[in-house]
Amino acid sequence: MRALWILLRSRSAPLWLDCLIALLLFAAAGIWGAASWKRAVVNGQPFYYQLYFEPAVMIACGRGFVVTEPQVPAVVPFLRKQVDSFKCGDIPPVETRSAQTLTQGPWRYLMTAVGWTWRLFGVSWSAMAPLFGTLFGATVAAAYAVFRLGAGPLLAVLCSWAIAVSGLHLAYLPSLRDYAKAPFTLMLVFLLGLLVVRKATWKGTLAVSAAYGAVLGVGYGFRTDFLAEIPPFVLALAVLLKGGISRNVQLKLAGWPTPKSRKHIDLLSQIISTVARSAHGRLWLLGASAVAFDFGIQATLVAHQTIVYGIEPGARSRLNAVLFVGMFVGMALGAALGSVLLAQYCAAQPNGGAAIEVCSSLPAIR
Repeated sequence: MRALWILLRSRSAPLWLDCLIALLLFAAAGIWGAASWKRAVVNGQPFYYQLYFEPAVMIACGRGFVVTEPQVPAVVPFLRKQVDSFKCGDIPPVETRSAQTLTQGPWRYLMTAVGWTWRLFGVSWSAMAPLFGTLFGATVAAAYAVFRLGAGPLLAVLCSWAIAVSGLHLAYLPSLRDYAKAPFTLMLVFLLGLLVVRKATWKGTLAVSAAYGAVLGVGYGFRTDFLAEIPPFVLALAVLLKGGISRNVQLKLAGWPTPKSRKHIDLLSQIISTVARSAHGRLWLLGASAVAFDFGIQATLVAHQTIVYGIEPGARSRLNAVLFVGMFVGMALGAALGSVLLAQYCAAQPNGGAAIEVCSSLPAIR
């Protein structure tokens, strides 16, 4: 009965067992996903901006992350899916330019993944089954990790395999640009859950934070949508970490896990506390932090708009809209979180208001 309990419900199974199960799930789901993708695209592949995949062709042909100028005529029918395959020998000696500054720039990891798949299995739309299988297997393995946060190994396997055979899941598989987000998103969900359920320690929290940043960074190279995954991490770190909002403040604010940095944080706290003892000191701190915070916001806004207006006009309006929507949503969430912090922290600490204002202004000007 104890063994059955461990398999079904217990979260304390050995780490090696979880790693082995995740690996087996990755392999089995990868084979199943590749076969499912082949069946799904037998009558043609869906549209996922294949016209922009010229850098992937260049990578497959050993030219690097570039596009040709002018575009090679032979590659156009392939990118338009009028033909299934392309021969690298059809690329004549022409001028090339880096694709980093073009629309494909933020998709570098996606283009690289497709390019190396074609380099290994041939430049063909029908040769992409290994890539789709890898993404599918990684998604199912990441789902197992998420389920393991609250279930035993056997139950997590059953739940993750149910996702693997889900018709709705398989329906989204052929759309590469959208489906490529799936394994990274689930892994980020797992890391958020791990951050919440673990005991709040310097080593553990910083390790999970670093892993979250690494996964998010790689995912960003597939889809820029992953910028939206930053606020959930900040919210989980500030509010959901064990101990609540008012505890582990140094751990939440620390950017460098060294004893020296912790001394700097303590010194900053002492300075704020000393200055904020008088009403005039609190007023000066409040004014200085408000100016610094506003300066940080305006500098960030100008920097981001400079990037947006430096891209092609077709994508400029969409990204500018995303920028302002994200900014206003972030400001609304920040105002709500700030109200909670102010209410809870100031109730126990008279100088809490000034401390929160000063500390919150530092990331804005960093």
